[in-house]
Amino acid sequence: MPDDAFMGDVLQAVLDSDDNFYWEFFVDDNHLLCFRRSEDVVPRVCVPAQCKGVVLRAAHGDSLLAGHPGINRTMASIAHSFYWPGLYADVAHFVRSRPTCAASKGSNHQQLGIPKF
Repeated sequence: MPDDAFMGDVLQAVLDSDDNFYWEFFVDDNHLLCFRRSEDVVPRVCVPAQCKGVVLRAAHGDSLLAGHPGINRTMASIAHSFYWPGLYADVAHFVRSRPTCAASKGSNHQQLGIPKF
């Protein structure tokens, strides 16, 4: 995680600690940096900046068979197992920028023309 300033700093803080914890971050038995709040059922793996795209594509559906789950379902899928700062904003931007999703999204604008009564 040397290329990711935030995760690199957190990892170093965990490694420098006496109890293997820094706030809600720790290194697990597989040597992965993890994040776990008290309300989380399972720890979430911290994802460095250079790997976010891979996680986003996998959760949103790289293939046509996977479908396109939208922002909320993509967010839930990712947030269950992974963590990074700005996760929700990154998911929302990713989903909104997908050509297939944008093309299939209905319009919320009123139709122009003569109104029907």
